[in-house]
Amino acid sequence: MTSQPALQPTTQPFIYLLALSCTLLVSACKDQIGLSGPQAGAQAGTQAGVNTGGAQAGVSLGGTGGEGGMSAACVTSDECPPGTLCDEAVMACRAGCLSSAECSETEACVEGFCEALARCDETTPCAEGSVCGCDGLCVPSVGNPCSGDLQCATSDYCDTCEGQCKPRVAPCGACRESSSCERRGDVCASVGEGSQKSCLRACEGQATCDNLGPGYLCSPVGASGSFCVPESGECSSVAGCQSDADCPSEHFCNERLTCQPGCMGEDTSCPAGQLCQGLRCAPPCEGPESCSAEGAVCEEGRCVIPGGCQSSRDCGEPQTYCDLNTLRCVPGCQVDNDCLNANQECVGGTCRPRGCSRNYQCAFGEVCNVETAECVLAEGRHCEAGCDPNAADTSCGSEGQRCLSLQDEEENPIGDFCFEPCQEEPNTCPQGYSCTTLEDPNAGEIKLCIRRCDVMPISE
Repeated sequence: MTSQPALQPTTQPFIYLLALSCTLLVSACKDQIGLSGPQAGAQAGTQAGVNTGGAQAGVSLGGTGGEGGMSAACVTSDECPPGTLCDEAVMACRAGCLSSAECSETEACVEGFCEALARCDETTPCAEGSVCGCDGLCVPSVGNPCSGDLQCATSDYCDTCEGQCKPRVAPCGACRESSSCERRGDVCASVGEGSQKSCLRACEGQATCDNLGPGYLCSPVGASGSFCVPESGECSSVAGCQSDADCPSEHFCNERLTCQPGCMGEDTSCPAGQLCQGLRCAPPCEGPESCSAEGAVCEEGRCVIPGGCQSSRDCGEPQTYCDLNTLRCVPGCQVDNDCLNANQECVGGTCRPRGCSRNYQCAFGEVCNVETAECVLAEGRHCEAGCDPNAADTSCGSEGQRCLSLQDEEENPIGDFCFEPCQEEPNTCPQGYSCTTLEDPNAGEIKLCIRRCDVMPISE
């Protein structure tokens, strides 16, 4: 019987996997081959279904898929893939939104979904109540027509892109140019990781920033000078507000009408002698007369609303959050934590099964089906034992599969196992497998999804 030629490694002869070493061999020749280069970190086991090393990508199961691109027909959201909601107007599954900040610059969040803004030009005017901006998109008409600041009130500026007067932009408000900012000397600049620009207040010392409220630091911004920059790095955390309901989750609207991070039930984050009451630090109450919220009572020094809430942490039922307008727990969600289920995420105000886009989000041996955004068991004969590496034709399949033998570092046989070929990037191998490059004298360079087949994943 003619033995199968040995596969040669592209780098070192062998590497260690976990606490044991493992050499991959074709048993007919017993020539050592090994895992190559960066794949050497792959581990056979995972903890709680999460790969701790090696390639973190999944096998693509076909289709275009992609985030926001799903259009499965539906009647209710229960029929939609994870991470999407049913748009009953068109009976199709779509990505949801809570605000226009979650949409692209050419979209707005309308009734829970990102909708494209209407386009306009000289021959295609906008509908009544909107104007055509210089980017060719219809935007709401909010002020008097203008071509310069002198045509607007002193508290307004002329948005020449939209041709209308608009209120001057306060610190951390969205802007296009510095001339729209509230004070002369303020600058319109990018803040945080996004491309959105915000007005920043010019400062010569920290006192100027303190007047804006907590959360600002007087810091240099390039060669432009020093400005009040959000300490968190994001303007959303210090945005202007009229009430707590205007602020992001776990923030409240302070006396300077800016959103401030709350104490979240931790007295240690409050000044001495004060307690964390809902989101705010306050002196211990002595009776209901010292509680400002309607219907609140004083219990153990804290003002509480019987059956009510002051933050979403007060809502113990899954899929509820604190409506800061009514201070009551209501169905739905604002953030993933409101779902109280690690397998769910908040999508457009509704808790939905958590989807996947890559197989590092899946359990060991699973891949991410990009069409459904669901983790499924990988197809193929991955680590299937009992194949014959001496067979003239591979006993594992005819689509690039190979039968290889495993030995430990002392050349004790571990067994013969089937290995499947790697798929296209970015989804190459099931979770827990490493895409490994080997050299075949007959076929040239081949890539297989490999792991230590005799070691099972670690579970807790």
